[in-house]
Amino acid sequence: MHRHLYTWTLILGMSLLASPSLEARCTVRAQRVTFGQYDVFSAQPLTSTGRIVYRCQRKDRSIRIELDRGASSTYADRHMARGTEKLNYNLYLDAGATQVWGNGLENTQVYFQLNPGTG
Repeated sequence: MHRHLYTWTLILGMSLLASPSLEARCTVRAQRVTFGQYDVFSAQPLTSTGRIVYRCQRKDRSIRIELDRGASSTYADRHMARGTEKLNYNLYLDAGATQVWGNGLENTQVYFQLNPGTG
C-alpha cells in the first residue's frame, strides 16, 4: 500500500469592496495558507491558519473582505488540484469551522468590520 503525502499551498483570491476613498486609505495584505503535508489515508482533517491584515488611516469607514471560490465551482467543497487529483478543502471565518468564508452567496459569510480602528 502506498501512502501519499501532499504539500499544498493556497494563495487566497481576495477582493476588497469599498468606496474609492476607502481604497486609497486602507492597505490589505493576505498571507498564504500553507496546509502542510496531508496523508490521504488519514481520517483526521488537517487544519491550518492563514491571515489577512488590513490597516486603515481613517476609522469612519467600513471594510468588507470577500473570498472567491478559487478553481472550484462551488463554495460547498472548494478543491485544489494537481493534474487530475483533487483535494477538497474550505476556508472559514471562525475557528469552529461553521462559517464558510465567501462572498455572501451560497450560504457563505463575508468579513465586515464597521469603522475599524486605525493603524
